Amino acid sequence: MANMINLNMSQTSIGDFDFYSVLTLAQKQLSEKNSDLFREMENESAESQKIRKEKIKNAISNFVLSKKFKVKKTAGEGYFDTNELINRLYDEMVNFSVITPYVEDKNNEYEEININAWNDIEVRCSNGDVLKVEHFCNIEHARNVVKRLVTVAGSQIDDAMPMAEGNLRNNVRLVVLESPIVDDDVGVAASIRLLKPQFATREFFIKSGTVSEAEMNFLELAIRSGVSMVFVGETGSGKTTLMNYLLSTIPNQRRIVSIEHNARELSLVKKDAYGNIINNVVHTKTRPHPSEDLNISQEDLVSKALRLDPNNICVGEMRDTEAYAAQEASLTGHTVVTSLHARGISATHFRIAMLAIKKYPIDIKIALMQAAMAFPVIVYISKLDDNSRKVMEIAECELLEDNNDMYRIYSTLYKYDIKNTQRINGKAIIDGEHVKEAKISDEIRKTMMLHGATVDEIESL
Repeated sequence: MANMINLNMSQTSIGDFDFYSVLTLAQKQLSEKNSDLFREMENESAESQKIRKEKIKNAISNFVLSKKFKVKKTAGEGYFDTNELINRLYDEMVNFSVITPYVEDKNNEYEEININAWNDIEVRCSNGDVLKVEHFCNIEHARNVVKRLVTVAGSQIDDAMPMAEGNLRNNVRLVVLESPIVDDDVGVAASIRLLKPQFATREFFIKSGTVSEAEMNFLELAIRSGVSMVFVGETGSGKTTLMNYLLSTIPNQRRIVSIEHNARELSLVKKDAYGNIINNVVHTKTRPHPSEDLNISQEDLVSKALRLDPNNICVGEMRDTEAYAAQEASLTGHTVVTSLHARGISATHFRIAMLAIKKYPIDIKIALMQAAMAFPVIVYISKLDDNSRKVMEIAECELLEDNNDMYRIYSTLYKYDIKNTQRINGKAIIDGEHVKEAKISDEIRKTMMLHGATVDEIESL
């Protein structure tokens, strides 16, 4: 069994030690001798933070070199060499412990880090692989790291509010839960999503098979030609990434206002080679607050967005009564793009209607008609069993009248047709193709022309 370090020890140390004991000693000695280095960095300039981090690294190096620790690795066999130990202690004190390389994602390899428990961390890779990686030493260790994550994300977590949400940086979303929301022996659970809008290009989506070129042509023309639409699918299906790209195709002179819940995932601001902003974007996000009077919701932000003279409004994800505000914005002539969790095309307008009714209880039939008028185009995207993301269907909803009664009819414009699925060595192999099913309606055609689409562009669809 590893020796436990005497925290009062000042002499050179020998013997085998476990990493967490060395970390505890290092934190104690460095905080006593260099307390100014470990104050919060949040309001410092990037250059000041860089200088202070270098000083912390030097202090850790001096600490390690002043001892002769023989420290067992926390995962696998063997011992840390000097540089490994210095870097690992630095990650513990300044960064995010064992998950640091995955959060930094220097080679753009990862999509999501899932902390299922203090002793269970899973990383989902961009190539579809799922890795079980080194976990924390114990519950206390996990909680300390998670609290640092939450602080960096501009939030807080404690006994009074054992859950938090925020951004570690733009396009990196954090959600954290602590006991008693999760079991006491689990300690913490968290999800860190690493969105990569810089890779969300037209070529990427077509080459990866997410959409066909014909589907992309339609979506690009529709989104810049006044057609409000809603993207539906499960978490991680790629809704936000596809929306981010499509919104980036809107002409620079048109004003976009984005509205997101608590964390920003969209990245729409464009700059020229000299760093000058060349398009017209306002990014906003909610501000949760224990006092209802100080809480700023998505619904509040949609209402304010209408006063910012927007050409396009993007509601990151509809979860509550903001569905009513987004619907009203579309019905009053604004182009609204949003996303929703729904089980396919047929469930989409029903779910929007149910969210809107939470704001103003009206007859469900009327609510369904309003939802269909507000969002005539639905894009259903899914992550398949082979880890590929596909636009499974693009549909249009038309409102028709019969004997003074309105009803909805859905037409599939494009779909992904799965021909066959095989399993080879446990992995799914899916054979399918994107096919065109129907033409757009006269109503969509009129909307597109009203917002600048040419006859040739529409006919090319």
